[in-house]
Order: sequence, then structure tokens, then C-alpha cells
Amino acid sequence: MNVSLRWLGAEGFTLRVGRRMLAIDPQLALPWCDCILVSHGRMERLADVRSVARRTGAVVACSAAACTLLELLGLPARQVHAVMPGDTLSIAGFDIEVMPASRADDSLGFRVCAGHISMLTDSVGTGAAGTRADILLAGRQRRRNALTSILRTVRPRLVVGYRQEAHVRRLAGAIRAAGIAARLFVPEILRENDIRSLL
Repeated sequence: MNVSLRWLGAEGFTLRVGRRMLAIDPQLALPWCDCILVSHGRMERLADVRSVARRTGAVVACSAAACTLLELLGLPARQVHAVMPGDTLSIAGFDIEVMPASRADDSLGFRVCAGHISMLTDSVGTGAAGTRADILLAGRQRRRNALTSILRTVRPRLVVGYRQEAHVRRLAGAIRAAGIAARLFVPEILRENDIRSLL
């Protein structure tokens, strides 16, 4: 079964397993998806999430505050699910664990398992202690020391970065400092990448 990852720009990604697709923080129109995870509820991001969810009928998992805003933006309540750290859910074959985020607002981190692959968003905070994942989506906000710490904890086989030279250098340095054998991968925007070939 094909397992692929696609970068949508900014902090948005899709994970596709066969005919099922999960989107994380989408910021552009998607023709289809089964589930949307929202790591933080900025109004400009939620407008895009609402648009994708209305078009596709996808279930949206987000904080209670983000749920309220999505419903005010006209998304039907049946599509919106409020989640908090410690929650687990299964949607369209994706097993999702909601984790505390590194920020002190209502942000969320997620660990997603599907197709024998586990993936962790970089937004997770100290609640990630002891959490392992095959893939780490490495956000641009963390400093090198924080990246090194999460890499030592998660021990991913693949670290996904962004196409900014300073970010790539910081990630490469953090991987070396963590002493792990992880591959650093910088995807092209909107290109589907076969995960099994990257691992």
C-alpha cells in the first residue's frame, strides 16, 4: 500500500495511505481528504480549514476554541471535534494521539499512525517524553537546543524540514548533536513523496 507525504507550504502537510488522506494545517484548497488536524487556531488558518472541510466533508480535530471559531465560520458542528492532550481517536484508518504543544496557548501536537508508519508534528511539547515516531515534521520555530532534545527523545528515522537554508543547517546540526541516524529530507512544495523509499 502506497504511503506518501506532501508539503502544502507553511506548516501544512498531507499524509496519504492508499485511498485515505489526512491533512495537517492545510492552507490551500485540497480536492479531497478524510481528516484535518489543526495544531493552532489562527483565524487565517481556520478560514482555509473551513473551506477544505466544507468541500471534502472531512472531519476536523482541533482545540475547543478553534471548534467554536469554525462553527462561527459556518462549518457544521457534526464535522468538528474538540480534542485536548491525552485524547486518542481513529478516523478513516488513521490512529491519532493528541499531545501537549510547546506553546502555552491552545496549540496541539499530534502523533499519527497509519500504514505501519508513525509521524509526529514538531509542535509537541514536553509531553512528548518517551514518544517515538518514524517521522518528525520539524517546524521552523524551535532553536537548535530544543530540536536536539526532541530528536533525542523521538529518535525518528526521517526528519522533514523546510526549504530555508538556515533551517536546514540548524536541523542538520541538531541531528548530529542528538547522535541519531536520521535522514534529513527537504520536500518540494506540493510534490507527493513515497515514505517507504525515504525511510
